[in-house]
Amino acid sequence: MRLMIDTNIILDVFLERESFYEQSKEILTMCENKDIYGFVSASTVTDIFYLVRKALNSTDEAYKAHGNILNIVTRNKKNFIIFGITLYSPEEIIEIIKK
Repeated sequence: MRLMIDTNIILDVFLERESFYEQSKEILTMCENKDIYGFVSASTVTDIFYLVRKALNSTDEAYKAHGNILNIVTRNKKNFIIFGITLYSPEEIIEIIKK
């Protein structure tokens, strides 16, 4: 099954919203386990960053929250390293995928 995952589902998990956390986490876990094929719209990542930053009142914490679900591919690791998120160069990703 292919599902577009709404921004609120992801926010439920990031922000541990009491009434919705468990079910939303289960949906994301199903995506991780490839039980369902989940995807988000292009604007979801920036929307989530903005909303998490606003909720936590911290840019650093918003980057860390993204890092919990995203791995970033960049040629400029030095700008992201302070946020403690997983970073890869294009070369590293190509090597990982080829294994």
